[in-house]
Amino acid sequence: NLVALTLVFVGAVSGYPQPLRAIHLLWVNLIQDSLAALALATERPSEELLFIKPFGKMERLITPVMWRNMAMTTLYQLAILFWFTYAAPQTFNLNDGTLTLDQKQHIPSHHFTLIFNTFVFMQLFNEINARKLDK
Repeated sequence: NLVALTLVFVGAVSGYPQPLRAIHLLWVNLIQDSLAALALATERPSEELLFIKPFGKMERLITPVMWRNMAMTTLYQLAILFWFTYAAPQTFNLNDGTLTLDQKQHIPSHHFTLIFNTFVFMQLFNEINARKLDK
């Protein structure tokens, strides 16, 4: 997922604690893959699928509309997650998990839980909304 990779990369480059850890990314991947498989398995077959002509070898797999939707979803999710990463601690008065002088390690905070849950819910809503582009 481009959003997760960008968020982790920018967090690492900026010297901020990683907003998403490896276990978070594995959970999101598990949620996305299992729900996508469930959506494909429960989709009812329709008669109109039998009358669609096959696509050619040189046809695009991802159409320009799909590229546009992916780009806009990525930008939207990154904007929300960057806001939660960098501005939410001051807005909601949260411990942002950064080290103070007397600490030796990062303490897990509600801030990172908020980022993870926001990311998961945005992925779930995106998965539900992206099922059918024409309806």
